[in-house]
Amino acid sequence: MIFAARLTQQQQQQQHQQQQQQQQQQQQQQQQQQQQQQEQQQIHQGIQVEEVLQWMPALLTPAAAAAAAAAALAPAPAAAAAPAAAAGAAAAAGTGFSLEVTAARSILIFFLWSAFALTDMFVVLFLISRQQHHQQHHHQHQQQQQQHQQQQQQQQQQQ
Repeated sequence: MIFAARLTQQQQQQQHQQQQQQQQQQQQQQQQQQQQQQEQQQIHQGIQVEEVLQWMPALLTPAAAAAAAAAALAPAPAAAAAPAAAAGAAAAAGTGFSLEVTAARSILIFFLWSAFALTDMFVVLFLISRQQHHQQHHHQHQQQQQQHQQQQQQQQQQQ
């Protein structure tokens, strides 16, 4: 009887040790998965920054052109106004356009470049938000899979 009691006690201890080892392995696997997820998120964030930096010249170019157009349309100082007006009149006479038409074209170009800059900016923001939404959905899906695996493992242990 004492031998049988010791045998069952040893078996229980072995089962307990096996369960502890399995739990430790599961925890290690979970930690590895979390580390991999964090690394993937960092990589995705790095890619996001690179994409935005690639779009920056497209955003800056129309903005720079708009600033140049605005500077060209800005009123000149009084000392330089007369020569500039004379040069503008001569240029307009040579091309067949009046100063009003030239100014209207400059204003139109300014607004078009501004619209392009805003459009580019909204496209970049849309792409970033879409990518973040995709990452969140992917992360939630991975969490659900992990929870499902944990539940299965717990059920197996209970059996």
